[in-house]
Amino acid sequence: MAKEYNTTTYGSLREAEEHFVYFWKKDSCFSQWYPSRFVDDGDSFDCAEQYMMYKKALFCKDNEAALKIRQCKDPEQMKKLGRSVKNWNLYGHIWEDCCYDIVKTGNLLKFAQNPVLKAKLLSTVGKELVEASPYDQKWGIGLPKENGLAWNKSTWQGQNLLGQALTEVRN
Repeated sequence: MAKEYNTTTYGSLREAEEHFVYFWKKDSCFSQWYPSRFVDDGDSFDCAEQYMMYKKALFCKDNEAALKIRQCKDPEQMKKLGRSVKNWNLYGHIWEDCCYDIVKTGNLLKFAQNPVLKAKLLSTVGKELVEASPYDQKWGIGLPKENGLAWNKSTWQGQNLLGQALTEVRN
């Protein structure tokens, strides 16, 4: 059974950070864009974003995009390539049903194969991981950590799927 986290509103960011680990942008090891080489079935990836977008392209049967994503070194460009895969109209709705598990698998590989990153992830035990992206309401909370609404889980503007996936990987 998943651990239920406190939905208390904390009075300050400092107080909230006693319960939540906020992250956003590629300088955080919890970010999909953080440089972290890992291997899956003989294929090497430079970050979890590359893994996700590569799997998305393969899922949509767009081998050309998959190759470009594998050759790409810039996470922002990887994301753009992933957003422009062919056949999205045919496979997009199915992708939405399985992308969470793919992100979880990519992060499991990332943290399992990088001991320093694994130690950082394990150091968050007892806290909820929160992608505090003001722009992402699916993978993040749709708010920056400085916004008081980010200090209460019930007022988040997004689903925090990346935070949930990382929490599952950690546990």
